[in-house]
Amino acid sequence: GGVAITRPPTTGGPVTIYGSNFGTDASRVYVTFSGQNVKFNCTDVEISSGHSILTCNIAPGSGSYQTVVNINGFNSAAHTLWYQPPVIVNVTSVATNGGVITISGRNYGFNATLINVWYTLNGGITNLSCSTPALVTPHFNMTCSVGPGVGVNPIWMYVNGQVSNVGSFSYLNPVITMASTPPTYGGILALEGLNFGPLSTVNQISYSVNNGPIRNCTGPVVTVAHSNSECTVVPGTGRIRVWMTVAGLLSNIYNTTYAIPTITSSTTPSTTGGSITLTGNNYGSDVSVVTVDHGSSIPCTLVSILTSHTVVSCNVTAGTGSVPIIITVDGLSSIPYYFNYSSPFITDVSSPLTQGGPITLSGTNFGADFSVISIYYLANGGTFGLCNLASTALLTPHAVATCIVDPGTGYGQIYISVNGLVSNIVPFHYAAPIITTVSRPRTTGDQITISGDNYGSDLSKVGVFYGSQQINCTIVNYYNLHTTLTCTVAPGTGTHPIWVSVDGLTSLPNTMMYLAPVIDTVSNPKTFGDTVTITGTDFGTSINLIYITYVTAAGVYANCTNLAWQTAGTIITCTVGAGTGTVPIWMNVDGLDSPMSTMTYAAPTVGTVSSPPTTGGPLSIVGESYGTDNSVIQAVYTNIYGLSKNCTQISVSFSNPLYTLVCNVEPGVGSAPITITVNGQTTSTSFTYLGPQISYPTSPSLLGGPITLTGTNFGFDSSLILVEYALDSDNVNRTCTVVTVRSNHIVLDCQVIPGTGRGTIWMTVHTLVSNVVPFNYGLPNINDVSHPSTRGGPVTIYGSNYGDDEEVIKVYYLTDFGVMECKNVSLFTSDRVITCDVIKGTGTSSLWVVVS
Repeated sequence: GGVAITRPPTTGGPVTIYGSNFGTDASRVYVTFSGQNVKFNCTDVEISSGHSILTCNIAPGSGSYQTVVNINGFNSAAHTLWYQPPVIVNVTSVATNGGVITISGRNYGFNATLINVWYTLNGGITNLSCSTPALVTPHFNMTCSVGPGVGVNPIWMYVNGQVSNVGSFSYLNPVITMASTPPTYGGILALEGLNFGPLSTVNQISYSVNNGPIRNCTGPVVTVAHSNSECTVVPGTGRIRVWMTVAGLLSNIYNTTYAIPTITSSTTPSTTGGSITLTGNNYGSDVSVVTVDHGSSIPCTLVSILTSHTVVSCNVTAGTGSVPIIITVDGLSSIPYYFNYSSPFITDVSSPLTQGGPITLSGTNFGADFSVISIYYLANGGTFGLCNLASTALLTPHAVATCIVDPGTGYGQIYISVNGLVSNIVPFHYAAPIITTVSRPRTTGDQITISGDNYGSDLSKVGVFYGSQQINCTIVNYYNLHTTLTCTVAPGTGTHPIWVSVDGLTSLPNTMMYLAPVIDTVSNPKTFGDTVTITGTDFGTSINLIYITYVTAAGVYANCTNLAWQTAGTIITCTVGAGTGTVPIWMNVDGLDSPMSTMTYAAPTVGTVSSPPTTGGPLSIVGESYGTDNSVIQAVYTNIYGLSKNCTQISVSFSNPLYTLVCNVEPGVGSAPITITVNGQTTSTSFTYLGPQISYPTSPSLLGGPITLTGTNFGFDSSLILVEYALDSDNVNRTCTVVTVRSNHIVLDCQVIPGTGRGTIWMTVHTLVSNVVPFNYGLPNINDVSHPSTRGGPVTIYGSNYGDDEEVIKVYYLTDFGVMECKNVSLFTSDRVITCDVIKGTGTSSLWVVVS
């Protein structure tokens, strides 16, 4: 069967050989290994399974040998035995400049000359030999030397022709021992340390500023192999944590900082404190991490970076002299720098009152201690003298000082000394007069009162003038010295500038305003436009300066025209356009508006009113003051049923002085009250629908029954119609019953009693009575006549409308003797058949019936 030999480790030991025909007596079995110029026997042979499996112990070795089993002098065929291949378990790390590594594992054998170790660098394809291999512990540990490199790299070995697994070894992680402090505007960060790799190594240098986001340093290079590297960081401030990755191997984290700030120069702040500008380096660009302290660690406020990294401003507190200042950027502080406060400077001087009093100096750098301040002034052509020391005070530290000067006028000079430092010399003058209020004169001319200050006490030096021509206000007097004057202005209107001059100093112009016009009454114009009379006060005397404006009902501004005086100043007339209702009106006199007043057009009136037909339609109302704006006119009437109705489709025409308003009413009867509203003003009247007019009655049956009346203005409501009639036979007024309107307004039916002959009929619609018209019952009608005997006797007449009263029926016929009356007339059938007796005769005769 098949032959197999197990693989012993290089330390030697048991080998199991699988085969056949081994027998069972191990003492007769010899196992011989030969090769590599040696030959040796396997010891301690044992047969563990009859004939097919034997074991023995082999000596240490490596590689392969030919194996022969001899049993009782008979040799088996030779078979190859292989020692186990080498296995790499662990490899020590080495500095990036290369050196000895130790490889631990098994099956390395005991002869270093049979060992070859190979490795590659950084994923390269070139196999490099680890030189000078040496066994430290046979079979298990060895050393060899690798060249410079970085990272983790593959390594393997050959032991007597057998290759190991691929292990790995690592160059030592980089170690940073020192780092530079880059400027805050960014730049080179230099690192020193170990295991940075050869010059060609591309390292990744990472850093974090103030424990912020991790950044990659740009352009990293190894400047000195294995020990020095540099890269470029972004602008920043504060503390930097930096580390390096060399071929995937991470260094320690090294702490450094951006460069500390330095101050090289500063501006000179005011003694009030305030802004100071510091120039130097490494201030960064983030003001939130910048603090400035001065004096005894007093924080500087409102810190601002004016130029990134080099110029910072902030506000210092009030002070004087030379003061240390320190800037701290993100926890890194500069060395102290000394700055100086400024000298005093006057920018403005108040004008004291002419009666003497406080004078106020405004400026800068006056300090905060009035005890070191002196103020000197020169006035009225004298020499500089000291302002009253007892009155000297600081109204606002550093900026405003005051003292008391003597009475005077005109111009002078003044300066301030602060702790020995003298300001600039500046001019000043006493205060000019001031006008605060001016009373309002009547347009007829009036005395005015002027209130203010600095009017002095000598009227000979005081002048008041007003208007574009600077008219002198006359009769000038003091009401109160220095503060109040009175004088008299001429008649006028409008608004005018006014000035007071005292000893050559003139006030700023104030305003003198004549009283505005006031409208008391406005007459009521006709709606077609009219002359109105306006009364009031302060209209002035120049009609050319007057404008009268009113607002039309349509909201349009319009001017009243043809202005004319009735009484100058108080009563004026003008012409307004057509309009209705109440509208705003006001007057402007020389630019001054009166309070708003109102003008009310004349209310509408009614003259004549037409009567519309009961079918409805146009209603014409003639009157005055309707206007022509249909949109502001309403006409509302109440019909016979008490319902309010709008008269629609209103139109208005005008023929001076009357208006005709036409609108459409609904069908109706009788009288209706109507109210006309024109833009809020009303008038009331009433109109009456046309009365009924009968044009034709039908003839009712002699038995009574329906009669039909045709005409106009009957209306549509039978309950409002009364029909009456009278028969000529008895002249008694009767009511025609069951009135029914068959066609609204023009045809109706009602029931009359039986009768004959003629009568009259009329109607009343609500309260309006129609004309009286005649009617007659239906005429008798002959349809057929029987043939009487020639000897005479009864004849029967057939027809209609004979009635039922034979007393009023007469029958006549024509004979040779003339017209004869048929005797014994009798109604055989009511209304339709009559019998009577004729005389004897022959031939054909005419016959007729007369009823009533």
